Amino acid sequence: MSAVLFGGLIMYVRHLSNALATIRTLETFLPICSHCKKIRKAGGDPGELESWQPIEVYVTERTRSQFSHGICPECLTQLFPETARRVRKESLESAGQGADRGLGSERSGQVGLRQ
Repeated sequence: MSAVLFGGLIMYVRHLSNALATIRTLETFLPICSHCKKIRKAGGDPGELESWQPIEVYVTERTRSQFSHGICPECLTQLFPETARRVRKESLESAGQGADRGLGSERSGQVGLRQ
């Protein structure tokens, strides 16, 4: 009985050690491109294209996180002004009806377009 308990304790300690390593990795300063937000790999040459990876890849390789992409209202307006006007118009029109036509997750602050 005590051998089983000891084995379980060792597995739990390993789990905690892995969690701590993940936290330490995510707490370090990340060399990130100020434009495209790619992360430079540890020890990578800043001038080499292969040294950079998308932030989504960096995070998913090191955690259990998954990404879901949307577009925030500010970026929607900057990048797709016509679509932003249409979405706003449809949102105002449907506000009185309680329908959600054209907007995604409003609580997260992101806008997802529906066709």
